[in-house]
Amino acid sequence: MRFPRNTRVRVALAVGATALGLVASAGSAYAAPAVRTASVAPAVAPQDAASTCTDSSSEDGNIAGCMAAARAMQWVDANGGQGVIYNQGDGTSGFGDYRADCSGFVSYALHISDTSPTPGGLVSGQMYESNGFVDVAKDNLQQGDVLTNPSAGSQGHVVMFDHWSDSSHTAYWGFEQHGPSGSYGTAYRLITYPYDDPNAGTFYPQHYTKLVPPTPPPAQTPAETAASSTLVHDGYTSVYTVDASNGHLQETYLPKMGGSWATQDLSNNYGTPAVLAGTQPVAIYHDGYTSVYTVDASNHHVQETYLPKMGGSWATQDLTANYGTPATSVTPTTVLHQDWLSVYTIDQSNGHLQETYLPKLGGPWYSKDLAATDGAPASANIKPVSIMHGGYTSVYTVDAGTGHVRESYIAALGQNWVTQDFTAKYGTPATTVAPTVAVHQGWTSVYTLDSNGDLQETYLSAIGQPWYSKDLVPQSGTPAASLNTAPIALFHGGYTSVYTVNASNGHLEESYFSQLGSPWTSQDLSAKYGTPNPTGAIDALVHPDANQNMVYASVYSIDSGSNQLQETYLAAIGQAWRSQSLSVGYGTPTASVI
Repeated sequence: MRFPRNTRVRVALAVGATALGLVASAGSAYAAPAVRTASVAPAVAPQDAASTCTDSSSEDGNIAGCMAAARAMQWVDANGGQGVIYNQGDGTSGFGDYRADCSGFVSYALHISDTSPTPGGLVSGQMYESNGFVDVAKDNLQQGDVLTNPSAGSQGHVVMFDHWSDSSHTAYWGFEQHGPSGSYGTAYRLITYPYDDPNAGTFYPQHYTKLVPPTPPPAQTPAETAASSTLVHDGYTSVYTVDASNGHLQETYLPKMGGSWATQDLSNNYGTPAVLAGTQPVAIYHDGYTSVYTVDASNHHVQETYLPKMGGSWATQDLTANYGTPATSVTPTTVLHQDWLSVYTIDQSNGHLQETYLPKLGGPWYSKDLAATDGAPASANIKPVSIMHGGYTSVYTVDAGTGHVRESYIAALGQNWVTQDFTAKYGTPATTVAPTVAVHQGWTSVYTLDSNGDLQETYLSAIGQPWYSKDLVPQSGTPAASLNTAPIALFHGGYTSVYTVNASNGHLEESYFSQLGSPWTSQDLSAKYGTPNPTGAIDALVHPDANQNMVYASVYSIDSGSNQLQETYLAAIGQAWRSQSLSVGYGTPTASVI
């Protein structure tokens, strides 16, 4: 199924509607719209939800597809969720002067006048190559477009398209007002393309030319988001993975809320070298560019694959060959800080923390050895993690000799780097797993796993204050975590969550609290919501809902049973989590690394 973008779910009606003719009343000034009946039955298709947003449209003006869906949902939700009773009379819908039939419903959803050119809204025949409707290719249908049979009288019918059910484009989720007259007729359901009654005549896909995109969401905030293999950029949500069969870099992306996911092979299409096994892609959005950093499997060079602007072509360059970044066998990290872009790596020859940085877009990159500058000991072959917080830039690493957790930081660009040992100074237990970091409600927290797999938090309430360390397990009850999967932290909807994999049963676990000072709680996402047991790395992302609020939380993992890319997502705090395979519905190759 496609990724839902709203929590209001309507069970699918049974596919297979039957046409029932109705003769226009005598003296009618226009051909009466058809009556369509659909039998209501227990769901035979997956549940889904329409992507909606706040309606700011005006009559006969521009409208976003998510606004049209929000208006349509008003009918779906009417009468306690039973919908609106079907009636072809003007003003019978309870929504202005709109008719309570198929075309009156679609006219209301698209905010087309209920008085002109036709009382009660347009009829289905007026939604074909006129009144702002134009022909559109099947594969270019978007939320708010329609499928119409423009035949006169009882032979005509129209439904509003919401989104494709999967990448095959054989069925779609749509809105429909159907008969018989006097019965509740509003439905949000799965419909076989173009319409699921073969006796209902010919349906034509029509684009409504007043459809406009919603306001783009903001970019991720560097101060709160550590770079990872997931990204929000120019309104897109992207997940970068590595194809298990050939090491190719893959992008699985969602172009807009309410659309369908798609997948492309960046190695095949744009020349990104095969990715080194055991390393992950790391992505960042900066100055309008999207950059993904990987390690070349053939020579361990650090590679940048970048997109200058949405709709353009990706390009790739070798930062090691071009700018002297040392070869590495460890996943890099990256951060945007004070308008500089920096990529941090571990030099495979000596374990030194290395910075490759771009002071100005369009200028050259530079590379320097931070360990040589501040005398920090060699780092283990464990992924570093970087963040900007309170004006400081920090990179967290693990000491190769002791397993101690370290912080290398600068207060401002141009100042000297300083390294401190969290384990020695603040009691953070030694670790063999990459740390994770979150900036939440003004605090900075570094989460690690000790040798027993117990989840630890080392936190800073404000710059200039001391760090503190505590074991979260006694309070949260988080089961011992697998040392084969690094924890991932996420700040979403006011909550702070840390995701781990249970060492005893392989389940995906969430440990969370609602606000600073409140107790931690733990829940098993696999047991409660069906997330398959993950293998390898996991990742998490906050991305926008259809109203462009950054409230959707998604956790991405690789299914240990099928090697498929899995998404476990939460539409809003207080709602239930859901889980779906992006490989099954949207063609992401089986992925060895996320």
